[in-house]
Amino acid sequence: MKTDELMIDTKDADAFSKKMAELMMSLYHDASRPGKSKAQLEQQVFFNVKASLEEVQGLLSQGLNICQNQLPEYEFKRIFQSILSDVSVEKSPQIDNPDSALIDEDDYDTILTLTYALEEKQFLKEAQSLYIVLMTFSPHDYRSYINYGIVIQEVHDKYTSAQFFEAITEIMCNPFLDYYAAKSLIGVDNKPKASSLIHRAIETIEQVEESSAEKDKIRAGLIEFKTQYQL
Repeated sequence: MKTDELMIDTKDADAFSKKMAELMMSLYHDASRPGKSKAQLEQQVFFNVKASLEEVQGLLSQGLNICQNQLPEYEFKRIFQSILSDVSVEKSPQIDNPDSALIDEDDYDTILTLTYALEEKQFLKEAQSLYIVLMTFSPHDYRSYINYGIVIQEVHDKYTSAQFFEAITEIMCNPFLDYYAAKSLIGVDNKPKASSLIHRAIETIEQVEESSAEKDKIRAGLIEFKTQYQL
């Protein structure tokens, strides 16, 4: 399977976007909002969702191509050949199940190192595409979400980054991720959500695989951040 064969079929993308638009309108549409009808707003959401979906697919394809071009051939084949030849719903990695990841820890670190190198050279769009690869095939690892959120602030803006962090912390609980999300949300004046996340980070620090002394150090840093911003 070629990397571009991972793209979602156009009909499936349209159906997904339409369903999301209908769902969002059913949840958030205010019938008294002047200027646009519900149908017009639904169509606007449809195009926004579809555009986002197409961007993510494009970034995934670009990221896989970068891996193919930048990694030694034997490493690319070892890491991706079996994934690309048999991508299926049954093999879909789960964010809450590390064992379902399709990239092991050593290979994850290999790609992460490549991504850092791209960031240092200010190839931010390319780095963004590699984080999409990592989030797709190893969605349980919090590091790619943190780095992706930081990169998209530079590629797009702080509001896009804050929206991403807020969304991902709804489905993943990790104290480091919560800390970076809180920082991002402070930047867009969303103190209530930032406060909720920093308190959760302090409460869940015990899940971090570090020594007791290191956990105490991390907890102290989180408490200092909470105090600094009066959260």
